Amino acid sequence: MEQSLRIAAQQLLGETIQAYNVNTLSIGRRLGGLYEHNGKRCAIGRIMTDEALKMITTEAKGESQNVEQLLQRYGSMIIIDKWKPLAEDHDGRKFLMRLQAFHDMADNWNELGVSSNGAVKALEIMQGVYHMEPSFV
Repeated sequence: MEQSLRIAAQQLLGETIQAYNVNTLSIGRRLGGLYEHNGKRCAIGRIMTDEALKMITTEAKGESQNVEQLLQRYGSMIIIDKWKPLAEDHDGRKFLMRLQAFHDMADNWNELGVSSNGAVKALEIMQGVYHMEPSFV
């Protein structure tokens, strides 16, 4: 992963940590893919354009799709410009999948925000990002 993408990944992880606590997550496993639920967006839903979110929610109709499936089906055009480079990079997509999994694990969160377990997981995610080899074209 290129350095600029590593910095973007670190920034997005930080913003994700700041955005959530146990009460603000968009999780509802029995309902299928919840990119948005009751006005709350999941980690990937937060970086989708409003138009893409509406389109995917309408088309999915309870069908659960992970980040990779979404990007394969719709392409990076569903992601806001700021984060699009992560969605267009192989390792960036891996990071986005880890980010969504981090969001979805309830024990990563408490009333105040990220739990001690979540802090360890976040560190593991960033260590993984910094151990990825730079991409060469």
